[in-house]
Amino acid sequence: MESFLLMFFAAMLAILNPVGIMPLFLAKTATYTDGVRKGMAVLMGIAIFVMLFATFIVGNAVLEIFSISIPAFRIAGGIIVILIGLEMIMGKTTDQVQSKAEKHLLKVQSLKEDIKEAKAKFSGILVPIGIPIFVGPGTMTTVIIYTHEAPNTELMMLMPVILAISALIVTIVLYYSGLLSKFLGKDGMDVVTRLMGLVLLSIGIQFCLDGFAGATIGIFNATVAG
Repeated sequence: MESFLLMFFAAMLAILNPVGIMPLFLAKTATYTDGVRKGMAVLMGIAIFVMLFATFIVGNAVLEIFSISIPAFRIAGGIIVILIGLEMIMGKTTDQVQSKAEKHLLKVQSLKEDIKEAKAKFSGILVPIGIPIFVGPGTMTTVIIYTHEAPNTELMMLMPVILAISALIVTIVLYYSGLLSKFLGKDGMDVVTRLMGLVLLSIGIQFCLDGFAGATIGIFNATVAG
């Protein structure tokens, strides 16, 4: 039971990849004050949880409407996750201009003004950072597949907690993105992103193995396919 939730949490954290996407968030909010950036980080976390929870609720129903089998979805989703993992390993997701991310307007605003400005400008970063970079095909695929594979109802009911924790971690990383980028540096963020990419690649391959095992009989080793 605990292993299922840990695997789900690891998969969500790897595919959300907040550290790897952090440079893009910094670049998109480069002209905003630190307070506005932090306000946008909180809004982004809320938006991510809402989108993930919606996927958790209606994901399987969508598959049924379009008559898509779980093995087919596992294989398709596995391919998507593999491609994302390969991009992360090759460092494509962190090829952002650091100097742009570090240039921001130095102006003093009250907390109320920061929140108001963050809300007004949030739609400008919701797409593409929220959708489809954070919550895209790979993320939704992961949620739907793990929802279907939940061993029992109790574990399924705990999955939104994992989604909330994952969204909270994204919020924290983005909230302190300015400090984290200085602490890790470009090389540090590259290393973290590549490690997450390796985890994603393994998860994607496992999805494909499970899908082929479900679509065939006696071809794939049952101990390898989950």
